[in-house]
Amino acid sequence: MSGPVPANLPPPLVAAIEAVNRNPGDLGALFRLGGMMHDYGEHEQAAKVRDHIVAMVTQAIGKGSPPPDQIANILQFLYQSFVKKIETEAQARACFQSWLKPVVEYGRRFRDPALPLPLWQPTGQRPWRAAFFLQAPTILGHTEAMLELLEHRPRGLAGWSDEPIVYLFTGQNPDLAQRVAALGARLVSVQSEMQTHGFYTQLQWLRRHIADNGVSHFVWVSAPPTSELSMAMQLAPVQVFWTLKFHPYQIPDIDGYITYGAWSEQTRIMHGETWQVVPFMMSKPSPPVSEAEVTATRARFAQHDILFGTLARTEKMNATPFLDAVVRILRENPKAGFLWTGREQHAGIQAHFERGGVAAQCHFIGWVSTPLYARVLDIFLESFPFGCGLTGIQGLEAGTAFLSFEAPETQYGMHFMRPLAENGAAAQEIRGLLQPTDGSGPLLYAANADAYVALAGRLAREPDFRQQVGAAGQAYYRRYLTASDRMAQRFMQVLTDMKKPGEGM
Repeated sequence: MSGPVPANLPPPLVAAIEAVNRNPGDLGALFRLGGMMHDYGEHEQAAKVRDHIVAMVTQAIGKGSPPPDQIANILQFLYQSFVKKIETEAQARACFQSWLKPVVEYGRRFRDPALPLPLWQPTGQRPWRAAFFLQAPTILGHTEAMLELLEHRPRGLAGWSDEPIVYLFTGQNPDLAQRVAALGARLVSVQSEMQTHGFYTQLQWLRRHIADNGVSHFVWVSAPPTSELSMAMQLAPVQVFWTLKFHPYQIPDIDGYITYGAWSEQTRIMHGETWQVVPFMMSKPSPPVSEAEVTATRARFAQHDILFGTLARTEKMNATPFLDAVVRILRENPKAGFLWTGREQHAGIQAHFERGGVAAQCHFIGWVSTPLYARVLDIFLESFPFGCGLTGIQGLEAGTAFLSFEAPETQYGMHFMRPLAENGAAAQEIRGLLQPTDGSGPLLYAANADAYVALAGRLAREPDFRQQVGAAGQAYYRRYLTASDRMAQRFMQVLTDMKKPGEGM
C-alpha cells in the first residue's frame, strides 16, 4: 500500500495515506483510510484497500486460528468502513463475496459436536419456537418490521409456541424490552446475561440457550455484520437470514433466506439465488405530532419558500447520482431548502453540496424525529439507488408529496419494477396506480435522473399538484402497506415450509 501520495487530495485523506505508508500492517490505519477514501469519492482506491485487508486476514487464517473475537471485530470494521459507505446491492455483494469463503470455512472450525440438536417433530408438549436475533439495541426500520411481525403473528398456530424469543446481542434498550414484552414475546440480552463482551463466549452461551429453550428456528434480522461467521458456527436447527436491505451471500449453513418485495411476489431471484418474499408492511401508525410542533419546526427554515428533504442515514444519501440530482433541483429552485439527516454530518455529502454551489440551501438536521419532519417537509425526495424504507412509509403516511425512483430498492421500485416487467396479474393494477383516472393524483416514480429533477421542480412550482401527489401517496399507503397480518402469516408459512425433521443439518 506504500507509494507517493497523489497531489490535490484533501488534507485528512493525505494524512490517512501517510499513516498507512508509515505502517502498512496497521489494520486500524487501513480501515480509516478505506472509509475515508469512500467519503471523498475515491471508491476504486477504497476497494484496493479492502482487498489488501482481506488478503491479510485470509493469510492469517491460513496460518492458524486467530481468536474468533479478533475475526468478528475485523468483520465489523470491514462492514463499517466499506459496506456501509455505499448503500447499494452491488457494493454489499462485492464486499461480502471478497471475504466470504475463508471466513465461513474458519467459522465451521468452531461448531459444537453436540449442538444444535436435530430438528424435531413438533408436538403440543414440544412445539417449534421462533427466535429473532438483533445485533444492537437501536430501534431502526428492520427492528420496527420485526416488532410489527410479532404484533400480528398468528396465535395458536399448530406446532408453534406462542412465545417467540428476541435475542439482543449487545447493549440494552428498556423501550425495546417493554415493547417486546407487551407483544407476548421474551427479550433476552445476551451481553447482560453473560456480563462479558467476548464475541465467541457469547455465541457459545447463545447456542446453549437456544437448545435449552426449545428454539427451532433462528432468524437473523437484517444487519449482516458477523452473520456469515456466526451462522457457519451453527447456532440452531434451522437458521434463517431475513434481510430488509441487501442480499450479500448464500451459504449451505443457512437453511432459508427471506427478503422484502412487492405485495404480488412469492419469490425473488437475486444473483441466481432464490429468496422467499415477505412484503414489508407497517400498520402501526407513527407517533402523533401536533400542528404546533410542525409549525414551530417549519419556522426554523422560514427563509425557504419550499422545503425538500430526505430522511435517511447518510450512507443512503451518499450516492453521486442522487446528490447530483439534489444539486440540480436546488439550482433550479433557488428559494427552496433541503433538509438532510444522519448521526453526524457527512463530510463527503457536505463537500458535494459546496462544489455544486447549493450549500447555503442545505441544512443538516442530525438524528431527528422522522414522523415530525415527514410532516415538516413539503416534498420528500427519496434517495436512490437505495431508497427510504420506514421513513419513506412515514412520508407517505403523512400525506407529504413523495418522489420515488425506478430502482429495485426504492419505495415504489420494490413494489412496481418486477411486476411491471413481468406484465403479470399485478401489472394492470400498478399501471392504474401510476396513471389514476379518479383524479386522486399520481404516484411519482421517476424513470431517470432527468425525470426526477423535472418532477421535483413541478412539485415545487404547483401547489395543487403537490397536494394531489401527497394525497395519492397517503391513499397508497393505507391500501397497500398496512396489511401487517398478511405479512406475519406469510412469514410464518415460509418458516414452516423451510425445513422438515429428518433433513440434513
